[in-house]
Amino acid sequence: MKTIKNEKRYVTLPIMEVIQKSNYKRKDDLYCIIDTIYRRQIYFKTELQKSYGFIEIPRASFLKLIPKPNYVKNAIDFLIENEIVLCNEYFVRGVSAKKYKIKTEFLGSKVAVEITDKNINTRIKKVKMDKRKIRVKNMEFAKSKYYKNFRIDYDGANRAIQEKAIQEIRILGNNLGFKLNDSEIKDIIDCKGGYIKNRNIIGYLKASFRLNKILHQMMVQEQQINAINDGYLFFKRNNTNGRLDTNLTSLPSYLRKFIKSDEKLFNLDIKNSQPYFLYTKLLKEANIDSNELDLYGKLVLNGTLYEYLVEVFFQTSLDKLPKTEIGIRRKKAKLNLFKIFYSKNGSYTKIKKLFGDIFPTIMEFINLTNCIENSTLAIQLQERESITVLDVIMVKLQKIEIYPFTIHDSFVVTESELPIVKKIVLESCIELFGVPPQLHEEGLFENEDEIDDFMDHGLCDEFVF
Repeated sequence: MKTIKNEKRYVTLPIMEVIQKSNYKRKDDLYCIIDTIYRRQIYFKTELQKSYGFIEIPRASFLKLIPKPNYVKNAIDFLIENEIVLCNEYFVRGVSAKKYKIKTEFLGSKVAVEITDKNINTRIKKVKMDKRKIRVKNMEFAKSKYYKNFRIDYDGANRAIQEKAIQEIRILGNNLGFKLNDSEIKDIIDCKGGYIKNRNIIGYLKASFRLNKILHQMMVQEQQINAINDGYLFFKRNNTNGRLDTNLTSLPSYLRKFIKSDEKLFNLDIKNSQPYFLYTKLLKEANIDSNELDLYGKLVLNGTLYEYLVEVFFQTSLDKLPKTEIGIRRKKAKLNLFKIFYSKNGSYTKIKKLFGDIFPTIMEFINLTNCIENSTLAIQLQERESITVLDVIMVKLQKIEIYPFTIHDSFVVTESELPIVKKIVLESCIELFGVPPQLHEEGLFENEDEIDDFMDHGLCDEFVF
């Protein structure tokens, strides 16, 4: 008879020690509550992944794993009474749920706990399989390949997460004049040794917020890797913008290079993609000045828009900048352009004026589009992108049995498939819009640029730049 493997939930070491020492009978319920608080934050890129804070969780989410409402209530009450979980009691029935977060003392690297409760194991397996049964319009062919092939180097990714957190804490300590050796930093991360004293000193130096943010991001990213490794995959189209949301699209850029493949992988993306999709939209707008459109289109189609905007925003010629500075300024120019595209009309007035002085009718079009809801243009461009990538290009690739992973406007492809995918991307864009974009290719995520992360919802004003 085949033995069914127990599922895992993930908590920090001090949480596990508190629970194991307690007399609470249904300990697996406690592990599931803790795990759910972080698991709810891993699937879509939001500000909750970046900053430590409360996460809204409906009681129904806990009930998916824990069979009875009174079990859920008792477990939550225990965690609150033992000061492991904090709860924001404010909620509006039918509108918003209560919010939870792990107390700061328990932020740290996670350990796996094996679930022994038979009913909870069955429910976890059901939730996992139910995600795989969700139908995805026009993408069933890609979904089956994704679930079959998407794997990650678990140990390598976890080492990278730890190394990143260690480096960030080292820099934080140095900036505070409180130098920590690697062993002390590792203890802070793992909640061991003298970690409480060192965390308190950082708090005394008024840097608790920054430390908690580092630890929180580490925990979210660990949970993302754990989910992939446990086969807890998801694959669905976003109801708002039509984009494909997967474990891959939600993964930080620096971790994507740990995707497993039998062949070298390349990232092929549309250069200046959001400006390109805006250009294809402006071609049909009667009120756009033709000279502006010609200049904007030339910059976008040549892939030099951000370089041009460096000179606009910073009043500096690229020729006068050192090579190391050009890349930094280019990223800032790109970020400024997204502020223009996706922020509220009354914000970032200085950069909008600089852009509007050169592209006045385009700036007016952006303002009119976003005048009621500042996410309008973001959603329109993301919809255009998702139709192009998912409903046109991917369907064509299916016919020749090529199934790349997609990350919004980019394709993760094998080296042998790269030339064919490039050809189909260009041909498809010409068919749809009459103009081809510039494409950019490189070994998988050699360039770890996460500027686009905040664009998933077009909510610039919610981010600190």
